[in-house]
Amino acid sequence: MLVCVFVQIICFSWTIRYLYMEHLYVAIAANTPQLINTDRSVTIYISNSSSQCTLKHPRIYTYSGYCQEAPHPIIAKNTQKSCSFTKTTCSIYGSDGVLTYQILNDRNDCIGELAIMFSVPYNYKTYGNCFALGIFEPECPCDVNLYNKMYHESGTFTRGNGTGSSIKYSRNAVTLEGTMSPQSKSKMIVELCDVFCYSKPKDDCQPFFSLQYYH
Repeated sequence: MLVCVFVQIICFSWTIRYLYMEHLYVAIAANTPQLINTDRSVTIYISNSSSQCTLKHPRIYTYSGYCQEAPHPIIAKNTQKSCSFTKTTCSIYGSDGVLTYQILNDRNDCIGELAIMFSVPYNYKTYGNCFALGIFEPECPCDVNLYNKMYHESGTFTRGNGTGSSIKYSRNAVTLEGTMSPQSKSKMIVELCDVFCYSKPKDDCQPFFSLQYYH
């Protein structure tokens, strides 16, 4: 009799423990979206305002996060395209990486590698949005070394904080200019333009920056 009572007590205690743990897991799952903020992303809008160059053969490297919307394989003259990157769910890291395009002239010769570095951090108490625009030698590897160089070092690129202010870099008869917003769901606007375009009257240049990007 005592053995049966003892067994019943043990079974009851395990049942209570199971129900408690199940309730705890449900509570944790319900609060996870609040505890782990997944709103760390960047959408990159690229406008090719060049009359001489086409952007082809994109490559990406993600230091953290992943590519959510793939870059278009070709950005023809006087067109605009976009791609996006975001953090990995339940990760304590943000969305960081680098995107490259080959810059091809009318003879289909590669005159350089357009590179865009982006960083949307997870911890805004320590870091802020950061980006860089540059033009490297053809066939420059799109990897962790390129990311680290553009994030930490100096070279054939310009780096800036994502505050909304523009940065510019010129090389090989083309100019890159862009901005990055400071929000956790950041937007970057990058324009490729011929160098001589900046010496023309504004109406002749027809830049492709558009207010619709900010909507």
